[in-house]
Amino acid sequence: MDKKKMAACLVVLLVCLGVGWIMYERNSGGTDSGNGNNVGNTIQCTQNEIRDVGNQINAATTELDNGRDAVNRAENAVGKLEDSRSERAELIGECEQLISEIRNIFTDIDAANRSPTG
Repeated sequence: MDKKKMAACLVVLLVCLGVGWIMYERNSGGTDSGNGNNVGNTIQCTQNEIRDVGNQINAATTELDNGRDAVNRAENAVGKLEDSRSERAELIGECEQLISEIRNIFTDIDAANRSPTG
């Protein structure tokens, strides 16, 4: 969530800087400086830039949402792998216990076969 807020703040800051720069460039020089037509053009260009930046913000938001969905899917996959790992560890523990019991049985059988009374 913090990354999204940081990205949004950065985009807003860049938009403000871009709009300021455009207004400065349009008003600072050229042969039409002070002309009412130039102001209208500047406003139109600024509106176009704002619209374009809005589209870029929407695209960035979509990408952030897609990224968040991908992270959620990855976290779910990791959770499933961890659950599976735990299940396998339990199964391995049960197998080791059975092997130990079988070894004890073989040891008892071997001992019974070696005894003179058996």
